[in-house]
Amino acid sequence: MALAKYPCQAPASVSGTTITPPQSLCFDISGTYPMQLGAIPDASFFNLNGIFSQRTIAPYSSAFNSLYAYYVQLAPLIDPSAVAVDPFGNASSATNVKWLSANQKQKYSDQIRLFQQVYSYNKTAYEVATIKGGIPLYYRFRTSEELTAYKSAVQIINKLYNVSAPYMVVDNIVLMQEFSVSCIFFLPFPPFCQ
Repeated sequence: MALAKYPCQAPASVSGTTITPPQSLCFDISGTYPMQLGAIPDASFFNLNGIFSQRTIAPYSSAFNSLYAYYVQLAPLIDPSAVAVDPFGNASSATNVKWLSANQKQKYSDQIRLFQQVYSYNKTAYEVATIKGGIPLYYRFRTSEELTAYKSAVQIINKLYNVSAPYMVVDNIVLMQEFSVSCIFFLPFPPFCQ
């Protein structure tokens, strides 16, 4: 199944300073059990440890629990013999980035810091624009080198946070799904939206 991305101006309900995310467009196969997206994570969510390391950490764990509950409800609709699997419950299936030299770790850490900086800026711009009813002004890169470094950081984040994981077993066949972090959490700003 192809993952849908939501537009950068995705609808959200605002109550005071709380932004309630819409339902996920990625998982509602049946049309019966729409899954509520998790709230916008902090920039610290994105780190070199990847998405599997976030499975049991509050407040992110509630979004992963919601995804698992969704699959528990969906499994019988696909096949009566289907068994739901927690797609992010197996930390050993982690990421492509496992062993790094000191230089590689420093390089990736610097790139992730740049990603976190841009992410924080864009998140704040989106939240302020949503509350005030304006148009968000997203991060502008100062130099082409900074933009190139950011594009490299996005590639690392894609390796660490968009993963192929099992989600259901039907008649002893493991079904795999490509999971994107933007299908679990509400991320309506660049680079996660169209």
